Amino acid sequence: KPALMAMIALALPKSSNERKLARLLEIEEERLPRTPEVLDAEQQISALNLVFLRRYVRADLSDAELAIASFDVVSIIRGMMDASVARDDPESDQFAERIARAVAGYLQPLMRSVRH
Repeated sequence: KPALMAMIALALPKSSNERKLARLLEIEEERLPRTPEVLDAEQQISALNLVFLRRYVRADLSDAELAIASFDVVSIIRGMMDASVARDDPESDQFAERIARAVAGYLQPLMRSVRH
């Protein structure tokens, strides 16, 4: 969970104003043409997410299952960010923690067993 928290903390906008701006930028980006540069950047981000997740999930998970899990994690984060913007949440240190709990809960069945 510490690695997950660190990744989420780095990726998330810190304040409600930054979350609003991030959402507006995403909306505008969706309207733009999907140039080769944009597609390449998206592929690189996706590949990094897969490498990160592969370190922590069960070895029997296929690449297709891992790709779906990565997409789901991004969707959980976007959904929670959108809800935060819609509610006009105040700036909150707990925002990253709430997202980490949601993502960790989703990923729990996919995670490797830790032996002590």
